[in-house]
Amino acid sequence: MKSLALAFAVTMLSVQASAGQSPHHAISPYADEATRDIESLSNADVEELTRGGGWGFAKPAELNGYPGPSHLLQMKEQIGLTQGQTDGIQLIFDAIRR
Repeated sequence: MKSLALAFAVTMLSVQASAGQSPHHAISPYADEATRDIESLSNADVEELTRGGGWGFAKPAELNGYPGPSHLLQMKEQIGLTQGQTDGIQLIFDAIRR
């Protein structure tokens, strides 16, 4: 029985290798993503980063009381930012987007 299983595995690896795929790509749930320009980024990720938007990395900071610059600017009236503070935060946000 072990010989049969080994022969099957070797055959499957050979078929996959001859098709130009690694065994990982054949069984990976991410196989369809291997053809993207940047394999690890979805089209939505690329669009978000290209437009200078966020990528959700600020969430842990915000949940611990440290909002990012875009959220501070959105809440400037509610939190009572001065014009100097708003200008300073805008400079930081503009630098991040560049």
